[in-house]
Amino acid sequence: MLPVEMVVSGIFARPATPEDACWLSFASLEFLERHEAYKGFALSLLVTPKEGQKAILDAWLEQEMAKSKTTTLTYRQEFACRQENTRSTILTIAVLESAIAFVIAFSLTVLNHIFVSQRLSEFGVLNALGWHRLRLMWRTTRETAFTTMIAWGFSVALCCVALFGLQIGVFTPPWAKA
Repeated sequence: MLPVEMVVSGIFARPATPEDACWLSFASLEFLERHEAYKGFALSLLVTPKEGQKAILDAWLEQEMAKSKTTTLTYRQEFACRQENTRSTILTIAVLESAIAFVIAFSLTVLNHIFVSQRLSEFGVLNALGWHRLRLMWRTTRETAFTTMIAWGFSVALCCVALFGLQIGVFTPPWAKA
């Protein structure tokens, strides 16, 4: 709701569906600055450049408007901000994944230690039956590798299920969900 009547210029076609409606009106800056109903309100302006003049307009807006109390948001600034946000998000996820991998590796090491320490009497009996130290170590290594592969396979399956869920729940367009 605008506090005063304005002349809206532009060509607006009736959209096919109400959610496709785009309401964009045009008013001069001088009118907004002089009218008493707009005193004290922050103005948001959309500035469009002439064809081929975008870089020049952006540079002028970033240099000249920065001197005043005006906040300017250009495509270049928004793109840089989005890139920085993406980099920090990726770094956060990488640190989190590294911490999770460390905890899992430590857990598997503890699991192996418990597994071997609980079976010391079994290894003693096998040694008494003639099994050499190398054969006992090979058996322990195979069992450890098997346990690790099962854990790895379970984590891969869990990640695939999560990615598939994201694909369907987030990235599938609404018209394809039906």
